[in-house]
Amino acid sequence: MRKLSLTVALGLTALLGLTACGPSDMPAAATGLVASVEAEALAAMGVAPVDLVAAESDLDATASPAPAAKDKIDNRLQNWRKRHALRVALRRDVQHGEAVVETKKGPVTVLVQRGVVTAVDGDSITVKSADGYTQTWHYGEKLRVVEKRATIQATELKAGAQVALAGPKEGDVPTARLIVIPLAR
Repeated sequence: MRKLSLTVALGLTALLGLTACGPSDMPAAATGLVASVEAEALAAMGVAPVDLVAAESDLDATASPAPAAKDKIDNRLQNWRKRHALRVALRRDVQHGEAVVETKKGPVTVLVQRGVVTAVDGDSITVKSADGYTQTWHYGEKLRVVEKRATIQATELKAGAQVALAGPKEGDVPTARLIVIPLAR
């Protein structure tokens, strides 16, 4: 089991290193969508870009956009898809992992996990991945929960839901800052 875990960890690290370090087709500023660290981590894990659009802070999912604003969101989504198509396609089967992401404030260790919610309480959520790995995440102060491209409250999460989570590693307990309930495919 230890050998398998080591092999999976090394393979994931190599895959992330080879694909995440390559040049993108467009600079982030040119696409008009600069994603949060957590959204980038979930996109790298294979969460569809359409599920992540509402997670971006500059997009207000609670207001109904005007036609011009809707076109702007659609353009951003198209640019996101072009920029991340290959990277997302390579990692659709990632269940959980850890990556170090360079930010303006220095390197940040980000944890990601995909799986089924097994328990939810007031300040934490427990998720079990398909390979049996189970992790309890505490809610971060800037938690965003996205379902069907709309922001929802963490209290709406229920056991049995498929989710993808991302957040910084702070000590031994992961902190969820982004939870996405992907659209059924």
